Amino acid sequence: MCLRNMSVIITILFVLGCSSFGAVYTDTFDVDHNYLAGGTSGTVWDGFVYNDGTGATQNAVVSVAAATGGGLNLKSRNGNWEQGDDDGVLLYIDVPAGHDFVAEVYVSGYTYVNYHDVGLMARVAGTKDYVMHRHFGAFGINNRIRSTNDGITDNNFPSSATLSPYLQLEKAGPLFTIRVSSDGITYTPVGSVSRGDMIGVPLQVGLYQATFSNNTGNVKFDDFSIDIYEEGPIEKTTYWPNDFNNYPEVTAELSAESDNFVIYWGEKCGLDPTTASEPWLRFNPSDVLAMLEGFYDTYINQLGFLDDSLGNISLYKFILVMNDTWNNGNWGGWAFGAHYDNVIGAMWIHPAGCQPPSGVVAHEFAHALQCQSFI
Repeated sequence: MCLRNMSVIITILFVLGCSSFGAVYTDTFDVDHNYLAGGTSGTVWDGFVYNDGTGATQNAVVSVAAATGGGLNLKSRNGNWEQGDDDGVLLYIDVPAGHDFVAEVYVSGYTYVNYHDVGLMARVAGTKDYVMHRHFGAFGINNRIRSTNDGITDNNFPSSATLSPYLQLEKAGPLFTIRVSSDGITYTPVGSVSRGDMIGVPLQVGLYQATFSNNTGNVKFDDFSIDIYEEGPIEKTTYWPNDFNNYPEVTAELSAESDNFVIYWGEKCGLDPTTASEPWLRFNPSDVLAMLEGFYDTYINQLGFLDDSLGNISLYKFILVMNDTWNNGNWGGWAFGAHYDNVIGAMWIHPAGCQPPSGVVAHEFAHALQCQSFI
């Protein structure tokens, strides 16, 4: 990687021939440059593309792509970034394989024409696999993730309450998260998507534009930055199901967790379930978690049921809800296994069925893994 002479701060760590890489690139677009005429030579950027690839149903017409007056001005029509089409506009920096990043930009000017879509993109070079932070001023979309996997686009993500001008896109392992800000200082999360297929591959990360029609869109970007660093180990977190919001009895105090599992129980068991007033509701969370971790090792590491380095299983802990321990919860019966919110596998089991060694737990965990294989 060569050093570039635009507005850039770079830190590169060379260990045994560049085995470690870290960089921070910035561009305030204060130096005039015409990307249509001169490409990216002499700038911080690695590439500028439009009408890139095959299968495009439209052909982007770019009339302006230049850094002038302290901002990057893009003016185009007919560009498309959706459903496998890849003929939109993209100005990008190469992010090496095995690295994460945080990218930010300020949308300082934006024309409200129909279907004008701009923002930050991370794309696997030469493919139709990408994740966007959209800045879209129509249909109440505002700021939203768009995830396209092998040409299939998923827009089913939450939107920000208002159209925010400061955009952030972060990659942390397989998890891409977008955040917004009104001042460029304090950022608020909007949504995330897991893309295991975008781990360990080179990415093109930068600024995109499309109008999906003959409408001409004008956008002005400013204060772009990207912090690139090596991928770190992924530590699983606890997923909070939507259903839990209906039951205040579900709390962190009445829970226990291990590397791959989290258990929730109700008030009938108290803070220490080993001393629950009803003998048939007593259980030891540590023993149950140890048993679950043993089943996890068997199913995942020995039998290879699923690859736990990819998708949501690499991000979240499996959930076990203890049935019939709730004063106001909705969980009862003997034993069930499925998933929560099409996000992570889950089990609902009576404490009496969780006494080690338990074939019940092994059975229901298998059902949770079956569901996980389709997530």
